[in-house]
This record gives sequence, structure tokens and C-alpha cells, in this order.
Amino acid sequence: MSGIIGVFDAFGRSVTNSALAIADRLCEVSARHAQLYCSPTGCEALGRVSIGVYNAAPQPVWNDSATVAVVFAGRLIRDKFEVSNSQNLSDEQWILECYRRHGVAMPVLLRGVFSVAIYDVEQRRVLVAADRLGLYPIYYAHRSGHFAFAPTQNALLCDEYIPATLDWVGMAQYMRFQQLIGDTTFFEAIKFLRGGHQLVYDLDSDTLQEVVYWRFDPNFHTRSDITFEDAADETVRLLLQSVARCTEASHRYGVFLSGGLDSRIIVAALGCLGHQPPALTYGLPTARDAVYASQVAQRAGLAHHTCFQENGKWVEQYWRQHLYLTDGSHAWVHMHGIYALDLARQLMDVNLSGFLGDTLVGGEALREYLSGARDDAYTYFAKIFEWLITLENWPGMTEWEEQLLYTPATFAQIKGLAFASLQEVLRPYLSYPEPIRTELALIWNTDGRHYSRYMDFKRSAVELALPFVDPDLMEFVLTLPPDYRRKRRLSRAVLRRLSEPLTQIPYDKDDLLPTDNNLLRSSHAFVQKVQRRLARLVGAQTTEWNTLHSDYERWLRTDLRAWGESILFDQRFLERGLFNPEGIRWLWERHMSGKELWTIGKLAPIMSYELMLREFVD
Repeated sequence: MSGIIGVFDAFGRSVTNSALAIADRLCEVSARHAQLYCSPTGCEALGRVSIGVYNAAPQPVWNDSATVAVVFAGRLIRDKFEVSNSQNLSDEQWILECYRRHGVAMPVLLRGVFSVAIYDVEQRRVLVAADRLGLYPIYYAHRSGHFAFAPTQNALLCDEYIPATLDWVGMAQYMRFQQLIGDTTFFEAIKFLRGGHQLVYDLDSDTLQEVVYWRFDPNFHTRSDITFEDAADETVRLLLQSVARCTEASHRYGVFLSGGLDSRIIVAALGCLGHQPPALTYGLPTARDAVYASQVAQRAGLAHHTCFQENGKWVEQYWRQHLYLTDGSHAWVHMHGIYALDLARQLMDVNLSGFLGDTLVGGEALREYLSGARDDAYTYFAKIFEWLITLENWPGMTEWEEQLLYTPATFAQIKGLAFASLQEVLRPYLSYPEPIRTELALIWNTDGRHYSRYMDFKRSAVELALPFVDPDLMEFVLTLPPDYRRKRRLSRAVLRRLSEPLTQIPYDKDDLLPTDNNLLRSSHAFVQKVQRRLARLVGAQTTEWNTLHSDYERWLRTDLRAWGESILFDQRFLERGLFNPEGIRWLWERHMSGKELWTIGKLAPIMSYELMLREFVD
């Protein structure tokens, strides 16, 4: 992946070996190359790792007096800010100019998807900032005069000053939510830099300050002065502007095409702008994704490439790569399409991703889940908690399962931590009204952090452009009346305006036409229902496409059974004393029986956590 690294020591100890070890770890599993500056004293190191697409020029980049250095990964949107001769400046030079003018307040000027760090030699100061959503990950550690940051937790553990002491809160979150939230990681010494936050480290005083440099408008109010048709028109305009921004450089662009709406909308927008990029679909050949993606590609005139897996044996080949790229905070059941990345690299430099399109433009599941709930803080906390452990991914571990699966000693340490930490993450959003309160919590903490881990491993092969997280588009859509986005109404209207033909291909989630013509949508559903009934009456064979593009549940019972047993029933796992062997055997047998759906949501985090311990702690 591409990202920034830095190691600084206030006590005069050499950091060269630590910085080199971090860079080597990152290059071992993802980046094509690393560039690293080490100061003459050896006490400061700053660099970046890159796959060679964005920001191709050598880094760090220094100002004219060689007193301020910047490392940067990502892509900026610079069209709203006034810097003289900005069109002649690289992103890095533009950041240096902003820093010269505004100092540590500089990050507020930055829009886009990025990670950035500045080392000011004269001020003896380091500034590190994540973009507004934290989509280029930055993990950091500060202890005893030593400050370090990197794109992964496991790379930081290569630093001799950073211990691998486990964080009980991280384990509690992961086992309940199947993800980490807030700034929590698996290790006590390491934190995640959240979106819209920056760090300022003073070498002379050995102090680290975390500052919120951006937050969604605290004076938020829903617009009441816009009709649905005008809202759809403006959304289309802003989306086309965003896609144009994403494709303004001279890279090879492509799309991971599914049967859903987000990638379909991007394909339609690209077509309106005169682009016909290659499309790549992965998964089961019998999945709706594959069937409808093929139809979309044909209708849009795209060269369509496929990379299918008919069994689960590929998991054993790729789990270690996925683990190192995501630190294990993304369970192995989420490494969709990692086997297609070699082909993706051949086809494209930049993938235009539909990330957050569902949550932003069309998503409504959690809003519906919370509708009618009391508006007090405790109900809000409880409903979000219930959502995360039952509906966000596969259903996770329940309270009574915790007591059976953990050893008594572990349960005593971990009990209640997941819910308590969730409250702390959600508390800053209480001042916002619903439904925006829930959406902000999702976008900036739960959905945002979890789903961005898909980008972490995909960035090992290609860079990603994210049209739906364009700040102009996001800030407009989030102020629209909630009814405009109910049942993907806005998504369907946007797609129809961009490409009417693409609304005539069913949507993979409900197998219905994604059109805002309710008569056509209902007629299509009725015809499908009649056809299936007639086929059953005459004994004809019908084709039933898989709903999901991967069948991890079945694979763990068959192709991956021996692999799973080698993790959960290995002596190393038993000797850790974290989990109750009888409880794990009981859960495993429940899954193997095939009589209960979604038990993999309880098993996969345990398996991934154990693999993380073996690779990064043992």
C-alpha cells in the first residue's frame, strides 16, 4: 500500500534501524518501493512507501531553504483554495506553501483522500494529519521520548521501542463487532489516527497533542428548500464533477464491477464523461454479482474481465498477505477479491471505487432500524450496539456466548468493554439531530473504518479513487431530507439520469430493477414471480443465482475445514488461555452441523485474532 512513515526520538537515540525495519516490513507485503530520509544525527526519520501511481516524484519534498520536509500519500482536491501559481505546484509543494502561510492550522485547507506528515527542522516539530475520513490509515505510538507512525500496526511493531502488549478493549471490540472502532487497535501502545484529526509532536518537550481540525457542520440542518427532482439533478452534477476530478490525471482507470448500484452509477458517470474503462468482476461465477455485472458491462460497452473462484482453497494462499495489509483487524472472511489483484494491476493503475455510495446516497438500513426508537442517549447507544453485533456483518458473539467462549480470567478482563468503548465513540455525535447523528457515526467511525480496510489490501496493487466521498457531494447529500434517500430512491433517480439502459438490469441485493418508475419495477417483480411459479408447476429447472459472491460459510465446512482446525485446536491456541477449549469446540460443531446460519461471524474473528498473535506477537 501507499502511506507515510516517521520515527522521531526526543532523547537523542538513533531511529535509523527502526525506520528501516518499518519500511522493509511494508515493502515486503505491499509497496513497490520506499523512500526514507534520516537526519545527520540519526534521531529523526521521515519517509513514505508507494506502489508508484500517485505522487510518483521522490519524497520527502523540502522547501527552498531545506528547513521543512513533507511526505504525502493520496490525492488532493485543490480547486477552492488560493495559492499563487498553484497550478504549477505539485501536491507536496502546495502543502509546503500552505504550511508556510498557516503553520499547524494547515490541515484545515486540505480536501481529498490522503495522509501527510511535515517535519519542521527549525521548530523541532512534526505534524501528521489524516484526511477527513481517515482513509489512508495512520497508526502511531508515543512513549518515553519516542514517536513513530506508519500505515499498519504490524509495521510499527518492528520498532524496538514499541511493545506488543495486547489491548483488552481492542479484543473486546473485535470479538463483538468484528471490527475496531474509534482510535482503538490491538495493542496498548498503538492508536489509530481518526479522520479529521491531526497530531503535533514537539521534540524539545516530548509532547504529543491530538487536535480535531475538521468536523461536519455543527450547525447542521436539513434542507427544506429543494424538491426531489432538483436534488437528483444536483447530485448528478456533483457526482460528474467528482468523477471528473478522479480521472483528471493521466493514469489507466478501471472499475471493480458488481451487480450493485454503486459501481453501476460510476460506470454510467464515466460513460457520460466519455470514458469506457476496463471492468473487473470477481467471486463465484454463479453469483448475481457476476451475472448482472456482465450485463452492465455489455450494455455500457466495457471490456469485461473476470476472476472467479469456485471453491475456498484460495483463502489458504492469501490469508497471510491479507493479515499483514490489514493487521488482522479485517477478518479473513472479508478479503473479497484479493486473488484478483494481479489481474487488476495489469488492467488499471487506479480503481474507481463505489466506497460509501450505499451508505451516503442510498443506504438506509440503520436509519430504518432506528426509526421509532426513543431519542435519548441510552436508547441510541443500545440500538447502535445491537446493530453492530447482529446486522452490520454476520451476527457476532452474544453476551451469553462470551461467558462460554472465553476463559473466566479473560471474561473478567473483557466484560462490558465493547459497549463502554462504543459509548465513548458515539458521545461526540449526540449534539446532532437524527438521522444525521447516526449517519455521521457510521461514516466516520464504524462503516468508514471497517469498509476502508478493503482499500488497504487493494492498494497493494492499485490506487483507489473514491467519487462518493468527494466533499462537495457528501456535504450536499447529507443535508437532503431523509425521505429522498429512502429505499435507494435517490440512487435510482441518479442512475436513470446518467443511463436509462442500466436501470433495466436487476440490482443484485433484491433482484429488482433499480428504476424509480414504480410501475415498471412492480411489473418486473410480478413477471419474475409468475415465471418461477410456472416453472415449478411444469417441473422445469430454474436458475437460482447465489446472493453472495463468496460462500465462506460452506467453504469453512469443506475446503477450509482442516485449515480452521489447525488454528482453533492447535496447542499454541490452547496454551494462550484466552478462550475456553470446550466452548470453542462447541461453537465449531455448531458451524459444522450446517443447521445454523451465520456462525462464521463468531468464528472468523477468533481465527483471525489467533493468526494475528502468531504472526505479530509470538
